[in-house]
Amino acid sequence: MASQEPPAQQAPRLAHRVLRSVELNLAGQLASMAVALWLTPVVLRGLGTEGYALYTLIGTGLGYLLLLTFGAPVATVRFTAFHHGRAEPARLAEVIRLSLLVHLIAAAAGAALLFLFRGPLLSWFGGGGAVESAPKVLLLTACAAPFYASFQCSLNALFGLQRFAAYNLMKTAEAALPLAAAALTLASGRGLAAVAASYAAVQVALAAAGLWLLAPALAVDGRLPPKAERRDFLHFAGKSFPLQLFWLVMYAGDRLLVGGLLSLSDLGFYAVSASIARKFNVFCSVVADSVMPMMAELKGRGEGERLRNLYLKATELSLFVVFPVLILSFVLVPQFLTLWLGGDFGLRGTWPFRLL
Repeated sequence: MASQEPPAQQAPRLAHRVLRSVELNLAGQLASMAVALWLTPVVLRGLGTEGYALYTLIGTGLGYLLLLTFGAPVATVRFTAFHHGRAEPARLAEVIRLSLLVHLIAAAAGAALLFLFRGPLLSWFGGGGAVESAPKVLLLTACAAPFYASFQCSLNALFGLQRFAAYNLMKTAEAALPLAAAALTLASGRGLAAVAASYAAVQVALAAAGLWLLAPALAVDGRLPPKAERRDFLHFAGKSFPLQLFWLVMYAGDRLLVGGLLSLSDLGFYAVSASIARKFNVFCSVVADSVMPMMAELKGRGEGERLRNLYLKATELSLFVVFPVLILSFVLVPQFLTLWLGGDFGLRGTWPFRLL
């Protein structure tokens, strides 16, 4: 049912929600970047460039396993926002359960594939001292996959519910806790395999926290959606899959190629630049990400005119945020990398960052 509030009251409320969402997303991104700036040099020194390269491949591998959800993350945001906007708690709980089931099935299948093809994967990355720990790292990545998938499902549901404070807190924890755990593990004198184990342990904790945050939404009788709703969810997910595939290939596929075609040491230098570039790209997309669940909510209410106005305002705000950040980062990256990690990174990491 469409809202009965007068348009004059609706517009300020919507504008306030958009700005509040952008503020929270920006705060979360800035917090994540601050943690990365602080702890990345610590982890890099402890693992070396080869070890750091393998460490970054844990997250890359888990992201690729999520491809087996075939677009379910985007569908989760869309359908949770839709039913939340229509005040349908039973349908909302059903959609979250369906999404969680899809994510867990995909993670189990991905972990099995990772284990079956461990030989070719290990040979792809060649030699180097850090490769001795690679089999354990691969096994721990497979073990972490179901928990990682569960947490990603929870994140998307929180985003669709427009619980932006909880969402951004969890996103910051996702970025900060693995690095903090790695730094503490290295400080205790242990190596790459122990760091990978700490990464897996963090995924278990994040999965539990995500489900706890969703407990109120799931506190309805435990059913899956009816057949028609399942079909709509999976159909929308399938249409979203090319976008999910493009995003992963664009932001993570390069690491697999660099690690296989060059050396793990080269990948270590490249991974730092790629990681920072990705954070800047995510920072620049914060406005579009913030309004997505609101657009789904407006569509659920049948408010087409407000949906168009929101899209136009979000586009203008995106341009205001994006261009200053991109220009400054392009110009200042050599000085930044040199001051942050030393001359080698300033020399070898500048153009990968600029190209990305």
